[in-house]
Amino acid sequence: MRLFKLIIFLLVVGIIALFAYQNMATFSVSHNFVLDLKVRAPIEWSLKVYEILLISIGIGFFIGIVLLLKPWLGTRKTLSKVRKEKETLQEKLESYQGFPTPTEGKPAAEQEATEKPEERVIIPPAPEQTREETSPPADKVSEESKGTEEKPEEPAAETEASDAEEKSSQETSKETQK
Repeated sequence: MRLFKLIIFLLVVGIIALFAYQNMATFSVSHNFVLDLKVRAPIEWSLKVYEILLISIGIGFFIGIVLLLKPWLGTRKTLSKVRKEKETLQEKLESYQGFPTPTEGKPAAEQEATEKPEERVIIPPAPEQTREETSPPADKVSEESKGTEEKPEEPAAETEASDAEEKSSQETSKETQK
C-alpha cells in the first residue's frame, strides 16, 4: 500500500512538473499594470504570470486560514465570558456563606423530613380497590377513545348496595301509587 501511494504521488508531481515545463514560456511572460487614481501620476509596474499565480495562491491560503480560525476565536471569546460569569457567581456564593441556610430556621421535624426523603411512608391502596377494579376494561377504553362516554364500573360492593336501595325505593313508590 505504501508503494502504491508513493507511485501515485510521483505520478501527480511528474504531471505538475510536465505542465510547468511545457508552459514555461507562458509563465515567464511579463504583464504591465498601471494604477491611475487621477490624483497623482500613474503608477506602473510589471509582474510575470507565475508571480501573479503565487500571489493569488498566497492570498487564497491566508483567507482560508482566517475563515477556519474564525469559529475557534469565537469559541475562545465565549469561553472567557463563561469564566467571568463563573467567577462572579462564585463571589456571590462566598458572600452568602454567613447567611442561614433554608433548613436552619425550620423545626426539627421538618428538617428531618427534608433531609431524609427516602424514609417516606407510602400507604398502599385499600384491598377492596385494586387497580383492576378501578380501571375500565380494554374494550370500554377503546369506546371512550372513539368519543362515547360511559360511566366506569363501580366496585362490586357499591353496586350491590345501590341495587338494594333502588329496589326498596321502587317498592315504596309502588305502595304509594296504590
